[in-house]
Amino acid sequence: MIPNQKFLPFEYPNPLPDIPPGGISPHPPRPLQFPLPVSIFLTALLILYLSVPSQTKLLSLVVAICFSGIEPVFYMMTKEDPITGAIDIAWESLLRGEWGREPHTTYEQFLANLIFAGPIFLIYFNTFERWRQEQPKPSKVKASFKPVKHVSQNGIHIASPHTWDGIQWLRVLLTPILIWSLEVMEGFTLIAAYGWNPAWIYSGTDAWFLGTIKLGYWKYWILLGAVLEIVGWSVLKSVGK
Repeated sequence: MIPNQKFLPFEYPNPLPDIPPGGISPHPPRPLQFPLPVSIFLTALLILYLSVPSQTKLLSLVVAICFSGIEPVFYMMTKEDPITGAIDIAWESLLRGEWGREPHTTYEQFLANLIFAGPIFLIYFNTFERWRQEQPKPSKVKASFKPVKHVSQNGIHIASPHTWDGIQWLRVLLTPILIWSLEVMEGFTLIAAYGWNPAWIYSGTDAWFLGTIKLGYWKYWILLGAVLEIVGWSVLKSVGK
């Protein structure tokens, strides 16, 4: 199905009806010959990327590498309804010892994460951390009853859900907004560069912003948020030091 475009005043540069479920278009991207406004935008984006601290670039690299492994696994573990575009765990196939779909990822996705993921993840994490630091600290009596987080030898914290405070739970629940924001920025940048998004195109009635986000993925993004809260943020924080 064609992604919902009711809030967008322009048409998607690449016709969508012949794009099969899974968002992998049979059309090759156009050559990288950019109009002047697009060239200026991409040059400014490159300058911005080069100006960020090396730790942030390293963080982006770690996120890009991790997602390059997560996306193929997600494809293999799930199936897509060819009519509605709905994604579900492919239990029947998995129980038969088969994958739900062929693994898939793209180098365009990797490059987009390499540029955007580090700064966006840091802004999201640090916003909640500043909020946590502004909260009044519990008394020593109350603190003594709080379970202690497990710490490995390399200093990475493993935070069990029963140790999370309210702000940490909120950070988990709002993870879909983090991912959707990242997908919109990356998706529209790729559209500006290629004329369409060669990395992914979501389908179904819950696909929005030219197929760059899928609202039905909220449950998977919350699961990702929980993994980040348990160990991911600690790893990324240690990388970004």
